[in-house]
Amino acid sequence: MSKSNIKSAGVSVPAATNELKATPDGVMINGTLQTYSYIINLFENGTYDSLSADAYQALHVIHDANQSGWVEPDLNQQIAMWRWLVASMFIRELEKNGCEAEGITPGEDKYYTYAGGGIPIPLRMMNVRNALMCLVETQLLQVLGGDEGKVASVEAYRTMVTNSPEDGGLILSDDGMRQITGFLDAFITMAVTGAFPDSQAIH
Repeated sequence: MSKSNIKSAGVSVPAATNELKATPDGVMINGTLQTYSYIINLFENGTYDSLSADAYQALHVIHDANQSGWVEPDLNQQIAMWRWLVASMFIRELEKNGCEAEGITPGEDKYYTYAGGGIPIPLRMMNVRNALMCLVETQLLQVLGGDEGKVASVEAYRTMVTNSPEDGGLILSDDGMRQITGFLDAFITMAVTGAFPDSQAIH
């Protein structure tokens, strides 16, 4: 990922189900070549929500490709990857705190119980990504507009993580945790009242 250190993300995840390798022409997945745009879109469309190990491997591969000059993710792609990373780190914190819910359907991203607003609710990776999109990106785009808002969105996500050598790399910062719980509480309130801000697509 451009201007990032995703390669050092220190998150404990299960073994990847696919083998990815960066090449000048795209990403080799188990011997099949896919474009970098195709791989990055998996962070956007939710495919990687239930495949965290593959997602982190993809982030490493894209980082390596960027360092080699083979790919330069645009602002929309950077936002999609950073949004996924921040959401994943938050979900990981819920998992570490024993918030995983029962009754998980095989093949779907897991549910977790979130009670930050006082009322326990089921929460998935998709919900966190949507909350971040609504309350980080949409707000910044409304205030700053265009590329300036997109750059600010990337920087906002970057400030939510910190480097922790003892944990092996990037982790969610204390400030990032406070911001996300605040976003989620606001997002839940808006969902209940129907008071969502006007959506502005970043694509």
